[in-house]
Amino acid sequence: MTDALSRFMSRSLIKVYRAIGRVNETSFLRDCVYGIAVEHLYGIKKSTDLLCEKYYYRGQALSGLREHLSCEDNLDHAAIIMACIMLSWGASSSCVQSTLQLSYED
Repeated sequence: MTDALSRFMSRSLIKVYRAIGRVNETSFLRDCVYGIAVEHLYGIKKSTDLLCEKYYYRGQALSGLREHLSCEDNLDHAAIIMACIMLSWGASSSCVQSTLQLSYED
């Protein structure tokens, strides 16, 4: 692992730790943390139930983040950044899964 990647991962983990400490303040952060936990478990077990939960919490987090962003006068910028980082971690696997699903349906 390169030094730059190592530093990036380190800073990202620090943001997740901070997010865990703030889960009761914003529901979308709580959903992000749940989503990361479920995504980790899904990586180990590959259960259909966990896959459904993974997408459920991802959807909840995105919906909550969208709602929070619509309240322009009272934005929690740190929470927004933390949520974006956590949501981006699962984005590549989500995109691959969606592409495979669309290809399979055609």
